[in-house]
Amino acid sequence: MARTKKKVSETGLRKTVRQARNNEADLQIRFLDGATRLFHANWPEQLLHPHTGAARAPFYSVPNEGVRSFALATRLRGMGLAAGIPDLCLPIPRADYPGMYIEFKKPSFKDPEKHLGPNQIIWRDFLISQGYKYLCTNDYEVAIEALIDYMCMAR
Repeated sequence: MARTKKKVSETGLRKTVRQARNNEADLQIRFLDGATRLFHANWPEQLLHPHTGAARAPFYSVPNEGVRSFALATRLRGMGLAAGIPDLCLPIPRADYPGMYIEFKKPSFKDPEKHLGPNQIIWRDFLISQGYKYLCTNDYEVAIEALIDYMCMAR
């Protein structure tokens, strides 16, 4: 009996790992972990030190995904939640940019820009027109390189 449970447990773990490689949220989590390590090593003065945990990279996320009741969705829209806002914002100005936005797409998408929804396109175009740096990617390394390039720009 124990052997069967162990096999089921291991099989479930392998399935979770495979799914994580093709999951937009896991890509975002991995990126934030890498970004925090980069900030610790290169820009420690820019780290946030919240009272609730360890220092972290100064990105914030807008929670646009998820299933909500109609009442909650209506309330959140009234509070300013809007569909299409990119996944992460880095509110640090560099060069001529007031900040940087990153939209993550599933790693299995060959061309992530083609998978932007209508509201995401509207927000992308608006943010770029306002001078923000914008990146849509499905690749961890591309996102990390873009962050390094952005943070290395003169202020």
